[in-house]
Amino acid sequence: MPELPHVQVFKEYADATSLHKRIEDVRVQDDRPLDGVSIPRLKKTLRGRTLTSSRRHGKWLFLATDGDPVLALHFGMSGQLVHTTDAKAPDGTVFSLRFVDGSTLAMVMPRMLGKVALTEDVEAFLEEREIGPDALDVEEERFVRRVRTRSGMVKTALMDQGVLAGLGNEMVDETLFMTGLHPRTKVDDLSDKEIVAIRRAAKEATERIVEARARREGLPESMLLRHRGEKDAKCPRCKVPFDRIKVGGRTTYVCPEHQGAS
Repeated sequence: MPELPHVQVFKEYADATSLHKRIEDVRVQDDRPLDGVSIPRLKKTLRGRTLTSSRRHGKWLFLATDGDPVLALHFGMSGQLVHTTDAKAPDGTVFSLRFVDGSTLAMVMPRMLGKVALTEDVEAFLEEREIGPDALDVEEERFVRRVRTRSGMVKTALMDQGVLAGLGNEMVDETLFMTGLHPRTKVDDLSDKEIVAIRRAAKEATERIVEARARREGLPESMLLRHRGEKDAKCPRCKVPFDRIKVGGRTTYVCPEHQGAS
């Protein structure tokens, strides 16, 4: 699933390929991801406009034009952006912007679980959906306070988008792996120093994933995400097989050596 660092890659990709281009046409290949907006309104709003800026908040990407409102994209389980000069849209395209230079920015989403929306006010949009502050933009002290609003297991707390936006199943596994904390550790048992370490690990992991352009083969061997999903995957630090457990109903990788047995 695209999480915070993946959406950051999409943001940078959109900036590099599509910013300052004028939209000639809007094409909706599948209207299922449209969230509170009709095809006619989407086309009327965006045709003739120029993309001027982008913003990522958690797992959402906002694309602004030289007019209102703002385009809001959520990539669901498998979405991505593809910029192309081909006349035919990539397979799995649900929505695309055709620019006057002949290129296209397509939202490709095979599993149809993302969202395409419009908003006049990004902050109100986030508030209406009860999306918390961005996990990386929030300062350390507030990060600690937000995590402590939840009781129970630390993994569940970190994945709650109302607490902090952007961290999902894989990113939480990575940050807890990096900090040596077990996913089932109770929030009440964590020190403030340990919660700050989680935030710093999330920032470091994000930087590495963005640097690798979200390609697993480009990640350092020291990262859990480089090995997640491999048959008989082993901890690169301890050389022991990962435990695969369920936490909050989600498949979770944990090293029984430096994170503790489940």
